Amino acid sequence: MLRTQSPWLHDCAADMIVNASSRPSGEVLRVETLSREATCMVLLLALASIGHAQTEPLGTRLGEQVETTLTDPAYQQRRWDAFRLAPPPMRPSWSSGDFSAQLNAVAQVSYDDNILQDNQQRLESVRSDLYPSLRFRWDPSTAPSGTGVEVFYTPQLEWFARYSQFNTINHYAGANLAGVFGRTTAELHYQSAFYTEPDILQTSRNQTHTESVTLDATHELGGKTRLSSEFEVGYGDIFSETRYEESGGRLLLEYQVRERLAIGVGYGLRYVDTQPGFRLLSNEPQADLLWAYTDRLHVSLRVGAQISTVDGSASEMDPLVAGSLFYTASDKTILRLEFSHQQWPSYYAASQLNDITRVSAGLHHRFSERVFADLDADLGYNSQTSPLASTASAGSYSFWSVACAIGYSFTPHMDCSLTYHHLERTSNLDTPNFDRNIAGVRITYRF
Repeated sequence: MLRTQSPWLHDCAADMIVNASSRPSGEVLRVETLSREATCMVLLLALASIGHAQTEPLGTRLGEQVETTLTDPAYQQRRWDAFRLAPPPMRPSWSSGDFSAQLNAVAQVSYDDNILQDNQQRLESVRSDLYPSLRFRWDPSTAPSGTGVEVFYTPQLEWFARYSQFNTINHYAGANLAGVFGRTTAELHYQSAFYTEPDILQTSRNQTHTESVTLDATHELGGKTRLSSEFEVGYGDIFSETRYEESGGRLLLEYQVRERLAIGVGYGLRYVDTQPGFRLLSNEPQADLLWAYTDRLHVSLRVGAQISTVDGSASEMDPLVAGSLFYTASDKTILRLEFSHQQWPSYYAASQLNDITRVSAGLHHRFSERVFADLDADLGYNSQTSPLASTASAGSYSFWSVACAIGYSFTPHMDCSLTYHHLERTSNLDTPNFDRNIAGVRITYRF
């Protein structure tokens, strides 16, 4: 999936909180993370270094999105200081020497008026959620700055007042290793997720299991030139019906034109095998631009093409685009805007190819030392094709989502927020149109 991110946020356990809701055809509208509650509450809060980062299940992706960082345009966050966004302090719950630990917990009670995301089978219920998050970190003082190891785990406990068959515990975990070796910087990331979602038959829950390993590396060739690379492998089992394997990488040559402007050219290669489904091999020539207009305004853009071969014969070509804008208007206000377009096999509709365009935006504002608010929006359009059947279009759907929260910090350790999330989807596929509203109260405690 095209996505923008900061490497120091890649490790956040909140970034792993993904849930789902089922549809009759098996396509999934996957529940968003706080960091991407509409992709981004954690990101916004972290960029502001305000310290309100928290985990929660807020909403739905409303579109198939593949969790891969292969087209991440934010690669620039490594060692060129002009383009680096300052990471927030960890605020550990415990520390001793080079070791530290952080423990957070989020409790939420909410009303959900469409659990199955199907207007024809509309189920509503009060739900209770609990999300403890534990993170251990080791930053060796004798190693170069930037070297460290981190392990994190976040269970997600859900209870439905009227439908106990949907109660579940989801699991999200991972590890990160970063090192600096002279002119070379390397980061290794591992993420694992095991989660379930309500079954449309209303008798059980569908299960999904995903694993991914990513290696990022940069090597400075000179004062203004460097090589940037990324390699990733992943595996997934969706509802015990569809399995996928993915692998790939990219290599870019980047040149710093000015202190705050850099350009790059490169090439990417990706392979995905879905069973049942097809095998997709994509060649991705690409160019990118990174512009740190000021310390407060960062813009990145990657453009290219996806030249894909399906099962060794059928060919597809599509634009590949990823762009992001982050603006810190003041110490109290953060603005985010992201755009992406790409093709990717459907994991939920056999032998279908998704053509996804997506725009998301977020705003975080602190009215005072204690009162803060967040607003996130996400909209997109997906057109599905059947490349093996030579079908021009199998159908399409559009989606949009708006989430907001207003909170009050009782102490430096505890916040209380009122939350609301609206989701809507319109489709001419064999999946239902729906609208969904989730309103609740959330308490976050940082030990």
